Amino acid sequence: MSASWSVITVMRNTPYEVMRFVAWYLDMGADQIYIIFHDENDPFIARLQGHPRITCIPFTADLRAQMGIDPDYAGPPQIQAGTYLYPRVTTDWVLRLDCDELVLCENGRLSERLAALPADIQTAIIRPCEQLISDLPAHHHLFRMRMTDEDAQQIYGDMAELLSKRRGLMSHAFGKSAHRTGIQNIEVREHNAVFIGTNTRTNNLAWMRKKGVSLLHFNAEVFEKWKAAAARRSRNASFAPALSAKILAAEASETADTELRQIYDTIVHFDTRRTDALLETDCGFVLDFDFDVLIDRYFDSAQLMLRAG
Repeated sequence: MSASWSVITVMRNTPYEVMRFVAWYLDMGADQIYIIFHDENDPFIARLQGHPRITCIPFTADLRAQMGIDPDYAGPPQIQAGTYLYPRVTTDWVLRLDCDELVLCENGRLSERLAALPADIQTAIIRPCEQLISDLPAHHHLFRMRMTDEDAQQIYGDMAELLSKRRGLMSHAFGKSAHRTGIQNIEVREHNAVFIGTNTRTNNLAWMRKKGVSLLHFNAEVFEKWKAAAARRSRNASFAPALSAKILAAEASETADTELRQIYDTIVHFDTRRTDALLETDCGFVLDFDFDVLIDRYFDSAQLMLRAG
């Protein structure tokens, strides 16, 4: 038995990220990939829109008005995208994801895992794993998972407190979610879904790597992207106070890039010792996978075009 499923994302990303995301979910068997392009003139619209399993949606002024977004708001419709598209989706389930997030299903196919969920489960939360920069061979990707304070102390030592608020992670520790379609009166948020008017979450369960499904989060593979996100989250008090203060102080210094790079290397780069500690505590794992081979299966990378068929 299997269930149909689709993905919703908002894109303002590099060509590599776009191709990796699209190739991954086509290969996983997504019935439909809904992409809202923040730039209504994004060249990838023309490159992708002819595919029967991809729906390209330019973020036009008309769509902005339909979503109820202020004309002066310059950011992408991250919050509104899921709620807007949810009632328009025709599959059994839908996942609201970002372009740097790939669902890894190591036990069966996602369509089978979703079909096997109890009928009263409305949402499956998928816990995150963050990619790290390591000294491992090419195509060996090191990931860290949520961890206890004790494990964080063993892995990070004196800097464990800096990452305490997010369970040893740098980005979100909650994860993202797959939602059963056809539920009335819900708001599909970035990480979960709630019933409008009550703020009560949909009935859910959580998947993580131990249960065979996890969320690969490539949130730190590019320093410039990491730097912008770290500063934004520090201003929003998303991190532990000590980490936010450290990042904001570095951002305000005359040698901002150098100091932020040091923080980045401290938190994101794992040498052999820390890699061993991460794996020994079972708070991390290595994925041996060549994404370039996957991308080449679906795209002519030189032309940035989907292959026919």
